[in-house]
Amino acid sequence: MNNSENENITSEWLKANTKITGWLVFFLSVVMGFGGLSRSISLIAVNMSDYNNNYCIAAADIFTGVALLSMSLYVIYSFLNRYPNAVFWAKTNLILIIALSLLGLVMGQAEEEKVNAVSGLLGGGLWLLYLICSRQVQEVIPKSFRKVSKVDWIVLFAIILIPIVLWVIGVTQLKAVDTTGSQKIETSEGLSQNADSLYYAETEQVKFIVPKEFSCDASLAYDIEGKDLYSYDLMNEVDSSYSIVTLCSEYKADSSFSNLDRHWEAWKKKKHKEVFMNDVDRGVQSINGNKCLFRICKYYDKAGEDMYWRFYLLFDNETGKSCVFSSYDDGISTKYVDEILNSIQFK
Repeated sequence: MNNSENENITSEWLKANTKITGWLVFFLSVVMGFGGLSRSISLIAVNMSDYNNNYCIAAADIFTGVALLSMSLYVIYSFLNRYPNAVFWAKTNLILIIALSLLGLVMGQAEEEKVNAVSGLLGGGLWLLYLICSRQVQEVIPKSFRKVSKVDWIVLFAIILIPIVLWVIGVTQLKAVDTTGSQKIETSEGLSQNADSLYYAETEQVKFIVPKEFSCDASLAYDIEGKDLYSYDLMNEVDSSYSIVTLCSEYKADSSFSNLDRHWEAWKKKKHKEVFMNDVDRGVQSINGNKCLFRICKYYDKAGEDMYWRFYLLFDNETGKSCVFSSYDDGISTKYVDEILNSIQFK
């Protein structure tokens, strides 16, 4: 095609005089078509717990997925109609996939995430080289015919900027919540008559005594339904094998044994999936007028020693709040259990 012909070609002329065949058909149908379809399926399976229950971070991911899906569909449409910006958006799609794959490779923790990231890098890189070097792409959309409008640049700018802004807002929100959830232990005066209990932990959801020999770290966590709660990890600093306590505050009105078992199974699956346990005790008791369900199990640690897992669900009728108490000890002394449970106050 000579220069005079290049100056006169239009999308209609290219549609009438060029054909999309071979690898370009594969690229448009498989890479853009099925690739876009897989992204739409992944959007359906979005789970808020994967985003720390932060809507801004989830929105950033969803927006990116929708943008890539829309871009893939537009690439197919623009190639079929021989639009001047077809190659631009095809390359942009692949460059964004490569960038996201690099991000996934750096930040991904699961093995599957890293495998997908490597796959995206290799696939995106190879197809980008194809678009640059392919003679057929040059024939279907000649370089002299290609054009990028101001609208294209504005749309691309929005596609990049919007998820970045949403992500920054989401991360800022998480840090703010984490700061709130990680409040330092403060000296308590008059909170407990027990002279050994000198400190307490507190958020807007729950307050409880921290026994003197225990350290306490607080953090934001999530329940089995992905809802916010605060998690406190207590460790006996005198004897680390003596007792380890995790106490979580949440809103839960269901005070049935089926709810207790549901929580227990979720915790066991997460922490003791392969450990065989025998029920030692199970029932209901009253703590400061509040209903408390419990389940105590016995198991053996790696050294073959007896260990006990104590699991409690404490409910507050007035506020509708609840508290999960999970602890591990050797069964020799359980004074800390009653001390902490009896000190819990819902605000």
